[in-house]
Amino acid sequence: MNIINEKNNSLAFSITIFLLLSIPSLIVWLISYPGFLQADHQSTIAGIAVGNPSQWHSLLWGFFAYIFIYLSPSYGLYGLVQICFFSICTYYAIDFFLKEKIINGKGAMALSLFFGLCPTFFLYNLLYSSDIIFAISLIPLIIFLIKIDQSEGNILTNIIFDLEFISLTLILVELRKNALLIPFLLFFIFIFKYPKVRGRVLFIFISIFLLFGIISFLLSYGLNAQKSPSQELLSVPAQQIARTFRDNGTIPTREWDNLTKIRSADEWKNSYIANTADPEKSGLSLSLTFIHDWIVLGWHNPRIYWYAYRDLMSPYWQLSDGSDPLIQLDFTNSPAFTTTVCKSSCRKEYISQMTAKQSPRQIQISLLRTRVNDWKMPIVTDLYNLVFFNRAFPLIFLLVSLGIAITRKFARSFMLITLPLIAVMASLLLFSPVSSFRYAIQIYYSIPLIIIWMIFRMNQSKRGGRLVY
Repeated sequence: MNIINEKNNSLAFSITIFLLLSIPSLIVWLISYPGFLQADHQSTIAGIAVGNPSQWHSLLWGFFAYIFIYLSPSYGLYGLVQICFFSICTYYAIDFFLKEKIINGKGAMALSLFFGLCPTFFLYNLLYSSDIIFAISLIPLIIFLIKIDQSEGNILTNIIFDLEFISLTLILVELRKNALLIPFLLFFIFIFKYPKVRGRVLFIFISIFLLFGIISFLLSYGLNAQKSPSQELLSVPAQQIARTFRDNGTIPTREWDNLTKIRSADEWKNSYIANTADPEKSGLSLSLTFIHDWIVLGWHNPRIYWYAYRDLMSPYWQLSDGSDPLIQLDFTNSPAFTTTVCKSSCRKEYISQMTAKQSPRQIQISLLRTRVNDWKMPIVTDLYNLVFFNRAFPLIFLLVSLGIAITRKFARSFMLITLPLIAVMASLLLFSPVSSFRYAIQIYYSIPLIIIWMIFRMNQSKRGGRLVY
């Protein structure tokens, strides 16, 4: 009888945790129904609908979301799916922390309340985009890495765990191509850190890269999906070259001739906008000649290159730079991204949902951050912007946390567990075309878990107990 009661209590506790995670986002979903379909991802859905899929954004997300966004009576149905996915992933992490006694029952309740009530999460859970699914998918990967660190790599001998790890990592790299940096870095760390299981490490990462190659081949040649243009890798080089033309920097004759074949000197000058590389990289393609010219110009104009990079990327490290984090832009209806692709080929029922006009309640939700700013409450408004909607917060958090980990002597474990977040941050600083909060939020979802894990490690050190990680 006691066993039955314990199981009933455990089930009731689990349901409570799940509801705490879900209900706030569900309430916001109902208020802002049907939610917000991010502009670029409208093009992905429309491309699939007209039989012309593009790999510009994740097709894994596109084909999955297509069922709920395009084929359903309302694209708002996808909001339920995304909220459910968020709740499942965060519940998985909290349940693991409970089982490992990293937190107790009260701690689990508190963590669930934070995830559920955090304005960052219940707002962006209603933005329908592969970026959000990617950010949420990093949560179980963080837990997998804690398990690997805890077992000193021995869990990699478990074939079920290996297959789960391969599947999750493959999903992540299919959601964002820049995420390929994650398995590359993990491979080198695993191969040196866990020599006893190098065979399994090779099996895992060869499988990931092989499957990624097969999927890319099938998408490109089986489905004839348009490949993602190489200009997406050229945000920083294009920005720096355009700035060099604008500032009348030193450009040798050979490089001048090569670059003015792409566009005229005046076009390079006029394309430069300090906080976005979209105009500058438009129409460019990656080539050895272009890379050579970029390097040569950098050699002659290092200061201009730094200014161009700083002005583009500084919102990722400057806590209060005063520029627009482009949050409201994410939650603006942009029907042209659907109608331009669909023309007359998409379902009328779907097209009719794509309107620039928002309901009054949608507008209130989309302006959530702005409304709190308008309160101008001392300390509260500043902390709100500093913590919940700040593009620089992830990088500052990682740097401060690394300093703590070094002083408390668990830096190696910290580097392993946060490596996916470090890889994401590095990809933003290398390739981001604009310093949008939608990119920075990819790290946000995992930050509470890292904080809890670090508190646990520090408490273990204080007690002088055996460190299990």
